Amino acid sequence: MDEISDKKVLTNRLAGDIICCLVIVAVGLAIGLPRYLNGIDLGDEGALAYGAERVLQGQIPHRDFYCNHPPLSSYTAVAMFKLFGTSLASLRILGLCIYLLIPLLVYSLLRHLTKPLIALVAAIPAAIFGMPLYHFIPFASIHAITAMLAAMLFMMRAVFTGRRWWAFGAGLTTALVFVARQDYGGYLSIGILVYALALKFANRKGQGKFELGRILRFWVAGIVALMLPLMVYWFVVGAIPSMLEQLIIFPLFRYSDTSSIPMPVFRTQPLTQNLLVALFYLQPVVAVLTTLWLVVRLVRRRFCVSDASLVFFLVPSILFYYQVLVRSDIFHVAEAMIPLFIVCGWWLSVASAAAGAVIGKLCNCDQENRRVTFSATVVVVFLVVAIGGWFLSYTKPILLKTSGQTLREVSLERADIWLSPEYASVLEDMVKKIQMYAKPDRSVLCLPYHPMFYFLSQRYNPTQWDYLWPGDMTTEDYQKFIEQCQTDPPAVVLIIGREEMAACEKVVLDYVDSEYRLAYEGNGMMFYLPLKQLKSEAQK
Repeated sequence: MDEISDKKVLTNRLAGDIICCLVIVAVGLAIGLPRYLNGIDLGDEGALAYGAERVLQGQIPHRDFYCNHPPLSSYTAVAMFKLFGTSLASLRILGLCIYLLIPLLVYSLLRHLTKPLIALVAAIPAAIFGMPLYHFIPFASIHAITAMLAAMLFMMRAVFTGRRWWAFGAGLTTALVFVARQDYGGYLSIGILVYALALKFANRKGQGKFELGRILRFWVAGIVALMLPLMVYWFVVGAIPSMLEQLIIFPLFRYSDTSSIPMPVFRTQPLTQNLLVALFYLQPVVAVLTTLWLVVRLVRRRFCVSDASLVFFLVPSILFYYQVLVRSDIFHVAEAMIPLFIVCGWWLSVASAAAGAVIGKLCNCDQENRRVTFSATVVVVFLVVAIGGWFLSYTKPILLKTSGQTLREVSLERADIWLSPEYASVLEDMVKKIQMYAKPDRSVLCLPYHPMFYFLSQRYNPTQWDYLWPGDMTTEDYQKFIEQCQTDPPAVVLIIGREEMAACEKVVLDYVDSEYRLAYEGNGMMFYLPLKQLKSEAQK
């Protein structure tokens, strides 16, 4: 009878989890399907798309072209181009799949701490914050977050089941995090080591032995199994020196000076802006409260395995906030909040238990009574949904990109996306002008940060740099950039925002002005053609 009862409980739990996962997927599809092909990012998305095209041509990231993140996203983009064709829509399909996977992973992690309904409510925000903000583009950071959540799940399964292959899988996915974003890989590794330390102090009553040393050894083995052959390959092809410069030296010594954005402040109006500003300060508030809770548990010797799991989620959440301090924009906040949702889900379970105690006293019932616990959960979920609905009613146009504007499909071979009619017409016109001025076998230069035009016009960049960001490049870099242009002179130079370039890239503008003359200007874009070509046409 006990065996039958246990199977029934397991079946009911599995059924509940399946239903919750289906709800998450349904919410994700309801949000994602109408939006994942809308909008465009001429900068970062263009760098991803054109970087993948350069890989398709046989080039090696970092060695042959500059890339400020490890190469995983470039290679997954290549895989999507191979499977679904070379277009932005192929990238967005990958983005949509990752977008659906992230809240499912958040739910799976939370199920180690709380009930299905609480885990569901805490996972849903992961479908709202993040990828809808940047048009479902599968950036390197999104790859890293997804792999990080998977690695955390595998590590927790290794701890709870004692099976070493879960730890090995955690090592493999940790390596993937490093190959997607090296800083996120560091955050995850610190989180895993602190998790192991927390388990040392945890009361393991009823949990058995974890064999932490063995688990950590298999985790390291998983990292080495993937990273060692990759490092050997990068060494053989000569990419290591460039990787060190672009992935280690640059972020440590130049990134904060060139790309930092100050923290926003609250203003009297409007409410929507203040609500978004509040997101910047939510993470440290939750981190402080959670840390205090854990310290009290530790001092009172009530620190248990579930508390150690909470530490595991808290540490990456705190470390992620570093990027918000450096670059304080809504995009980095949305990324940093993914691990925060897990910690918030745990707080919802605490609130549910507190509500259950109150309801139990009012009804003169045991706090563990199923009706009491269910009622408490419903109360907490109702309040969270109400507050979340109110918040979203003000921030939806920004977080979910709901402008209500009529869109049309862009009539370009590699686009397959939808934009406003005005923007679509401008984009089509610019791409056609590039193709008109430059034959397919000629290079073009799109400055300062608009690599999307290389991809859409199917023309190549003669330099290693697909963009110029103020302050990123050294004097030697600028000189090398100009030398590469002189070796393979672009048939056309497109500049968007010349005034902004003049402050930091004057040497590049001087080169353009000495070799080119303005041939067309419109919609904030300036097309320059070679002086020799203009003189030849004038003589004719």
